Amino acid sequence: MIGNRLSSWYEQFSDYMERDTKGVEIGIYTVSGVLFAVACYKIRPITKFSKPSDIPNRFIKDQVLQYGNVSSIESAITGPLLKINHRPPLNIFFSSKKRLPVKIAGVQINSNGYSWLQTVTVNREVTFLPLSKENNHVECQVFLHNSSPQKPILDLAECLTILGFANVNNNLGENKNLQKYYDNLIKLQNRAKKTRTGLWAEKIPPPVWPINSIQKYVSKVILSILPQNKRLPELVR
Repeated sequence: MIGNRLSSWYEQFSDYMERDTKGVEIGIYTVSGVLFAVACYKIRPITKFSKPSDIPNRFIKDQVLQYGNVSSIESAITGPLLKINHRPPLNIFFSSKKRLPVKIAGVQINSNGYSWLQTVTVNREVTFLPLSKENNHVECQVFLHNSSPQKPILDLAECLTILGFANVNNNLGENKNLQKYYDNLIKLQNRAKKTRTGLWAEKIPPPVWPINSIQKYVSKVILSILPQNKRLPELVR
């Protein structure tokens, strides 16, 4: 009995949908429009981020990678801010001059690091992963693109730590993925301390002779025998 009713209702619905009526057309266009609106809301294909509040919280939770160009470096109490010209998937607002203030997450950058960022990032393409939002900036993991595809993409926090231009601070929350990122920065910082690179040259006393000479000799030997693709990029040597 129920099966017969369902079959009858299905046939009636099929007959109705096969008719070329305005109601059917309106229904189809309405459903399509709703689905398109939902997709736009989730993806934000044309939204240009210019302030922290523009970034949806789900972009941080789902770790949605963003793209842009560094226009300038701005000095702030919390450290240098990269003013990024964010580029959405459909970049139709070509004349917009709004810039998103981005702070490199996990590190406290010194004056040498500020100068280094001015030299290597301004007017360069970057990708960035929003990790948290503050009132006046977004904490991000930032990656610098090279002009040549053969060269590696550089993580700016890692570069600054290796060069001794920043010290690591654990402000990345309790996310396990971020904890791995923080642990890696600590390893790089320990390496910079060991070689007294950058800011550690003054904070850590030099090793006594002949340990100092031995360390320099070992570093040169390791660099000479490493294959090119295993060596540190020139920007961080």
